[in-house]
Amino acid sequence: MKIATWNLERPSKTGKRTEAILSYLQAFQADILVLTETNDCIDLGPAYPIFHSAILQDPMYKVGERRVSIFSKYPQADTKMGFETFNADTAICVNLKTPIRELAVYGTIVGVLGNKGAQFKKDLEKQLLDFEAIHRKASHFCIVGDFNISFSDNYYFTKEGRAKLN
Repeated sequence: MKIATWNLERPSKTGKRTEAILSYLQAFQADILVLTETNDCIDLGPAYPIFHSAILQDPMYKVGERRVSIFSKYPQADTKMGFETFNADTAICVNLKTPIRELAVYGTIVGVLGNKGAQFKKDLEKQLLDFEAIHRKASHFCIVGDFNISFSDNYYFTKEGRAKLN
């Protein structure tokens, strides 16, 4: 099973990069794809059902912008088994029926303004609570997205954030 993630950095319907992004995603052929800082103009066709976080209503966002979208070659496993997230703008969780077993996929951006300050710490704490709650309901669980924490350099490094996610 191929699971991939990519922060698209806010594409738009008329953007120069959008066609190249779509072409690359089609060629990559991930089974599950979690996109962050995305837009409804990113559509991979009927082979990939899409699950989105909420449309962003703030005027600073372009039409159709979303923080997280999950594309999957697998259908939703049980529509009655929902997974609430603390903020529908920032994270989404869907239970997928894969050929092996059901898999809960949590797509997220932790701290939409990066890893500095109160917003990041609040998002991280609340998403950690989401992880615990979902893990109690789902026996197989995958967390994917933009954590705004680096595990290999110092640009997005926070000792506390790294420790908590580990």
